[in-house]
Amino acid sequence: MSFRNRPSKEAHQQEIDAINVQIEAAKKKLATLQQSIGSTENIKGNYDGKITDLKAKLDALAKERTEINNERNKKMELVKSLAAGIKKKGEESKNAKNAVKNVADIEAKILNLERQINAGVGSINEEKRLVNEISTLKKQRKAFESAPAGSSGSTIEADKAQIDALKAELDLLKPRKDEINAQYDAVKAELNASNDGKKKDFGAFNSLLTQKKALKAELDGLYETLRATKDDFKRRNDEWFEATKAERARRDQEYKDEQKRIQNERLQKAAEVALEDAEIPAFTEEINICNSLISFLSQYSTGGKVVANAAEATTSAFAKEARKVDSALPDGAVALKKKDEREEDFFMGGGKKGKGKKTAAPATPAAKTLKIDLVTLELFAKLKLEIPVSAGASVDASIAAIEEKKASFVADQAAQTLKNKAAAEARIAALQAAAEAGDENAIDALEDGTDLVVEEVEA
Repeated sequence: MSFRNRPSKEAHQQEIDAINVQIEAAKKKLATLQQSIGSTENIKGNYDGKITDLKAKLDALAKERTEINNERNKKMELVKSLAAGIKKKGEESKNAKNAVKNVADIEAKILNLERQINAGVGSINEEKRLVNEISTLKKQRKAFESAPAGSSGSTIEADKAQIDALKAELDLLKPRKDEINAQYDAVKAELNASNDGKKKDFGAFNSLLTQKKALKAELDGLYETLRATKDDFKRRNDEWFEATKAERARRDQEYKDEQKRIQNERLQKAAEVALEDAEIPAFTEEINICNSLISFLSQYSTGGKVVANAAEATTSAFAKEARKVDSALPDGAVALKKKDEREEDFFMGGGKKGKGKKTAAPATPAAKTLKIDLVTLELFAKLKLEIPVSAGASVDASIAAIEEKKASFVADQAAQTLKNKAAAEARIAALQAAAEAGDENAIDALEDGTDLVVEEVEA
């Protein structure tokens, strides 16, 4: 999102209000529906008592019907069993008559089978079969011996009579069974009707619950829409704040980069100027002072001649303003009070040292009386030289001392220049590092050059 397009609070509030209107309408519908549900909540009370009674009647009739059915089933099973027994007895009697006629026949067969076993003519399985057959014959013999004449026929007749009696009893049970079935069907129909009514009422109740569920889902959806709308506005608002923050950071960084560029330019320019100054030969100012003093004093020497190169001497330390010196002068020296009182202007040489300041050279007096102004006195003090007290021999000794001082400066000039340059480069690097760390005073010091002063070797 652009930092210029902040989300509208007014438009957002309108959306929130519209959703809240829908929420209130859904709440009213839900309250009305809840009242309808409350009026139909006693469905079980309206039906459960009657249904319970009908089920109890139905269970009693079912129990009685089951008892009658069980009794009928027992009688019918007994009829079937007697009929099956009659049939079996008839078949056994018929088979017995076909197989053996009497006990003597059975004993004859048993004797014959025993002889086969004793002879050992067959295998083990054959022998087992013969033994089983002998056992069967012995049972038949026992039955023949125990049964009286005509007993089989009398047993069958008794079974038939019992079957007839059972059928008569079954006929008596049928009316009661039909009556119970009719009662059971009537109670069942009434129970089904009650269950159908209950089911119908529950259907209407469930329909109301379904509507309630749908309304609740609609209400939940509206609340979710409300939450999503608020979250979306917050997200867009946060994105706007982040975009604004990023834009502010970008502008701050641009400003810092610009300040850094300006600082680097200042550092580079100040370093170049400082290195240029460091390239100036050492003791240039001192040598120029020596030349100026020799030029000035040579007119008071015994020879009275000006040094040939004195006119080219330059100084730079005292062009801006005259500094105060001790008012006490040596014997024979007279300080000039005012410039207009001087008989001639001192000679001013040109040169360059440090930051290119010019140094005023002493003027040449017309008379041989030694007159030294305050500026010249300060030059003597700067080089730590004794001030001549009078013209002539004192001046010659002073000139010799100045020449010696100058020679020492010239001798040490190359070494001191290299030392000055190395010291300047080291200090420039230190100030640049301090400036990189945010020390603005370091840049000012580098531009002013006040922190790049190098102590020169004293000659």
